Amino acid sequence: MPRGRGRALRSYLAVLVVTPLLAGSVATGLLVADEKDVADDAHAATRAVSVALAVEQFRSAVSGEIAPAAGNAALDQPRVYLKFGLTDEQAAAVPRSTLQAMAARAHDRTNDALWALSTAGGTDVDGAELGARVSAARAAVARDVNAGYSSYATLLGDVDQLMQRELTRSQGLGLDPAAQESLDDLEQLSQVAAAFDAASRLYLEQLTVPDVRPSFVAAWGLYAARNDKLGTSLNDTSLMSLWARADTTLASRHVEDMLAAGALDGTRPALGDFTIAAIGGSERGWYSTQTTTAAARSVTVATARKAHDAQRRLVWTLVVALGIGAVTTVATVVVHRRIERPLRAVSGQSESLLAGVLVDVPESGPREVRAVARGLATAVEGLRRVRLQADAIAAGDLDHDVTLEPLEGPLGELVHSSVTQLVSAFAARRDLQEHLEHAATHDPLTGLANRARVLHLLAAALERDEDPVQGGPADGRVGVFFVDLDHFKAVNDTHGHAAGDQVLQAVAHRMQDALRAGDVVGRLGGDEFVVIVDEVSDSDLLEELARRLVATVSSPIALRRTPGSPLVQVGASIGVAVGSRAAVDAAGLLEHADAAVYRAKRAGRGVVRVWDGDRPEGWDEPAGVVVDSRSSSC
Repeated sequence: MPRGRGRALRSYLAVLVVTPLLAGSVATGLLVADEKDVADDAHAATRAVSVALAVEQFRSAVSGEIAPAAGNAALDQPRVYLKFGLTDEQAAAVPRSTLQAMAARAHDRTNDALWALSTAGGTDVDGAELGARVSAARAAVARDVNAGYSSYATLLGDVDQLMQRELTRSQGLGLDPAAQESLDDLEQLSQVAAAFDAASRLYLEQLTVPDVRPSFVAAWGLYAARNDKLGTSLNDTSLMSLWARADTTLASRHVEDMLAAGALDGTRPALGDFTIAAIGGSERGWYSTQTTTAAARSVTVATARKAHDAQRRLVWTLVVALGIGAVTTVATVVVHRRIERPLRAVSGQSESLLAGVLVDVPESGPREVRAVARGLATAVEGLRRVRLQADAIAAGDLDHDVTLEPLEGPLGELVHSSVTQLVSAFAARRDLQEHLEHAATHDPLTGLANRARVLHLLAAALERDEDPVQGGPADGRVGVFFVDLDHFKAVNDTHGHAAGDQVLQAVAHRMQDALRAGDVVGRLGGDEFVVIVDEVSDSDLLEELARRLVATVSSPIALRRTPGSPLVQVGASIGVAVGSRAAVDAAGLLEHADAAVYRAKRAGRGVVRVWDGDRPEGWDEPAGVVVDSRSSSC
């Protein structure tokens, strides 16, 4: 492999002006991020003001519903219209066409405002919830005027909080002075409109709620104070002239005079006031909407201008940054051809080595790069030899010629010796570990799961029963059979313990063959066995399995290596318990089955008893299987 000296790496790196380029990139990034934040805040403020305007229009529309809705309801509720001195006949004769038409128009206006609020860009207001609350308020006022007033008041209070939230959100987005002034105007106009609507509602509410007058007087005073303040506090005087037009209409002027007389002179509301409040409130709501819309438009114009200016500065910043980048392009190309390309080749070969692909490493580029390439080439040769040795060891061919050839140098010989010893030690340890693990979880005589293993598997089955995602059916349960052999002691006494061991082994094999593939058989000790029946959905399965186990265990067993190979026969008594994780744990379920088999033993031989202390609701006991109703007390 040729080895050229090449040029020093630092001679190429000198052409780069790293520090100025890095400083310019950081400065450009900060400027771009700052201008982007300004533009994003401006757009967010525009969205928040749009939502606030939609909330205000919705509040105004809901307020406009109250008077016509309450007027119609008052004529339908005797306890209300009797307060006016009307008889039932007179109340029935009152023409309702105006109130009904006003109520229909108010409903349409509210529905339109609700749709506009739900579709406002970026809003997180739950339109469905507000619609449901409006419907509830309408239904409440139809049933009872007082309940309707309360429902509407609660709804409007929450809407006012929504309005304040959106205005606060807008103010926190760094508005410029012009936008802030328009936002202040919008907030003042919204507060005046809300105070007027509250005073109108409380004035009419005096008909049915005598102690509401102090609240009405306070609401009227708040409206009057805020309305008088508008003339000097509004930043945009054109808004004041637009707002004042509401007082030029007869209906609007009449309703304001009606409220003033009620607050100052104590005039009580009359039946006709519902119509006056409905018409006048509708007109004032229209002018209020026009005025708040104009104020919101001023805010959005100012924020849009701010966003446009920020985006323009952002574009110029990017143009300057691109110019600086173009200046460095030529130097970058030179570095790429003379330095970066050889380094990239070496880097790619290194990544191939990390991925396990052994490639040839040619030498090129500056002197330092060539030195790195030579080192990689040497490493590749050594790794190829190590791979050949590893393949031979993985195949078990430790006597292969390649395993006998260590790598060059003392370190290679030491690695070769250590690998050979580790492979031998690992194999011995693995075999010992597998043996110990099996001995710890299985019965040494029958090879079945021991008590600890049974409890572990039973707990896992209960978990699956509660979670269909883990494989258990949604309606399945876990069954446990506690199998106690009958007449087993006689086998030991007559033929010896060796014969008894043969019987236990034969019973274990028979039980495994008789059960389903997914069921588990375990031995607790002596002549006691346990069967875990997973995914039990009905009693027929228990009946079939219980009969099958009793029959297969009771068949005669031929003893091996005994004179004449005599036949012996044992039976089985079975205790059954069914449960789920929600009702019992693994240990508890096993105890239930143990209690059931105790009853089976006392009842005779070859008997099945089912624990009935906690039978699942709707569980039918298996036909032909004896159930001891007293087992629940065991």
